Amino acid sequence: MNKDLIEKIDLSLWENYDGPIPDDDSKLRPLWESAMMWTLDILAKELGVKKYDVGDGSENLEQDYVETVLNIINEAGYKKVLPNYAIVPVKRMRIMNHPMGCPEYIPFSILSEQWAQNNHGQTLDRLNERGGLAVYEALAIIERRDCHNIPDTTGTAMLNKHLNSMIKAGDEG
Repeated sequence: MNKDLIEKIDLSLWENYDGPIPDDDSKLRPLWESAMMWTLDILAKELGVKKYDVGDGSENLEQDYVETVLNIINEAGYKKVLPNYAIVPVKRMRIMNHPMGCPEYIPFSILSEQWAQNNHGQTLDRLNERGGLAVYEALAIIERRDCHNIPDTTGTAMLNKHLNSMIKAGDEG
């Protein structure tokens, strides 16, 4: 077993979210989903696993990959990770042309459907189908305000600040 890989799993998942797996309607659910996405993305990169588009703007992991991840987790003795994660859908919004330091995906659950309609006249699903959101667009929907173009570096810093605040709030409460 690769100790570096195990450490990456541990750091990614448990620095980003440490707690019980929340119910679907819990305010902590987006934090857990983000931690799981970041962890799976690290593992996918390490294992050279491909993702495939399911047609609705989201991506699924290859089943072999999920089985590989579960085997690694079992070999490492990790019991914290949900064993049937493969059947838990995590809906993600793609960040178009994500600049350096910006996440490639953010959880749908932190976005406002109403503000997607206000700013774009489209649902979040439709926006995801067309390729996702620019950093400034995602930020406007998260902050529930009108959409105004801002530099990517500023938008990335603000987006990461929101995600970190969510993570911190989840750790405190």
